[in-house]
Amino acid sequence: MQHRQHVRNVEDDWTGTTNRLERRKRQNRLSQRAYRNRHQQKQPDPTSLDPDCASNKQLVRFHGCSLLPTIKRREEAQLLAQQMYHNYRSGMLRHGYLSLVTKLNILDAISHNAAALGFTVEGLCCDELISPFNLHGPEPAEGAVFRSCPPTLRPTLIQRTMIHHPWIDLFPIPHFRDNVLIATNAGMLDEDELCADLLRIREDNDAAQLIVWAGSWDIQGWEASVPFLKKWGWLMRGCLELCRATNEWRDRRGEKRLYF
Repeated sequence: MQHRQHVRNVEDDWTGTTNRLERRKRQNRLSQRAYRNRHQQKQPDPTSLDPDCASNKQLVRFHGCSLLPTIKRREEAQLLAQQMYHNYRSGMLRHGYLSLVTKLNILDAISHNAAALGFTVEGLCCDELISPFNLHGPEPAEGAVFRSCPPTLRPTLIQRTMIHHPWIDLFPIPHFRDNVLIATNAGMLDEDELCADLLRIREDNDAAQLIVWAGSWDIQGWEASVPFLKKWGWLMRGCLELCRATNEWRDRRGEKRLYF
């Protein structure tokens, strides 16, 4: 079976375990171990993907690609980031680049947030993972995570008690995280669809997406696009700081303010 070679003792072996949470815990442990082992192996030189990059000795490091679940998708994202950078330097830009840059920025931002939370970044978007906040049990307010991570990333009570995938832990908008978890648990939200809108790398300037302009864990550096508000605005209930930040970024561009 997959990851059986990473079983070190009987507590790692999830086969035959009937308790769903315990089985997911063990699977998560093995998945994290497998990704760490792969990361330690020699990786192909990214410059080999792009002859132009190799020739001019310039290499763009895109940390967000580490989150993606497969080697193929990580290599594609890294190559895309390199090509866009070199096209920018050469003055060859396409209109569709705007949406691609937005998605790459989102991935890069949440990878930094994952590191700030002490999460293993590699492969964090794999489907089978459970949030470390659930694996370690409800943590008291004075716990290690609360002392070390930025306030906007500190897990809420709902995050600590409701079993979920760790991708939602990475957004610095506490009310948004809670709204997503509550709606998902109630069967009101297709979490996969939301995740695809926010993180899938594709050319679509009308995509329902969040935008990162500044610090990854600073809510003031984030903005909700109009398509996002039309489709997912109901998930922003209570997200007053994000609403204010969105209008501040619109003010800078001379655009009309939105009324929430």
